[in-house]
Amino acid sequence: MALLLVAGIAFGGTVLAQTLMDRFGGTGATAGPLEDGTVEPTPTPTPTPTESITPDEEALANPVACVPDVVDVAIGLESANVRAGSEVPVGVTITNSGQVACLLDVGHGSLDMTVTSGGDRVWTTAQCPSGPAERPILLDAGAAEETALTWGGRRSADGCPADAAEAEPGTYRVTIGLDVDGTEVGTDEVLTLR
Repeated sequence: MALLLVAGIAFGGTVLAQTLMDRFGGTGATAGPLEDGTVEPTPTPTPTPTESITPDEEALANPVACVPDVVDVAIGLESANVRAGSEVPVGVTITNSGQVACLLDVGHGSLDMTVTSGGDRVWTTAQCPSGPAERPILLDAGAAEETALTWGGRRSADGCPADAAEAEPGTYRVTIGLDVDGTEVGTDEVLTLR
């Protein structure tokens, strides 16, 4: 008889504990039948908010150096076919495709232009620089900075001598490169001298 009493108390305690766990939750709680025979649904977990990719006010107010992934460089020749010996103006557009303003140097120490024909380097701003070596700008998100470089149609050499030979008629490649945080971002375009 005592054994039946102990077994009844143990069974009752187990049922009570399970009912409390089902009703109030707990580690590993699952849906189960309630006293009235209905099944309590398993609670749906609350979704965690996703991390916002929108920059905060501090990031917007304190611009940092641009990174290569958000800087796009485009080149625009007035004409892709010019007379040999003529000046060749080259428009350069630098765009910040990021979400915050960033600082960028577009002086000739960072922005260069090279003209090549096959493996022959014909002309470069490294030998014939123009403008300041450093020209820092603050480039707003989505904004573009336009600048122009000019190739005089001659070969270059150290010191950029004025009497350098004119480039011969033929096909050339104009390459623009911009140093962005130690990585060159650039583009090129084909030019024909006739």
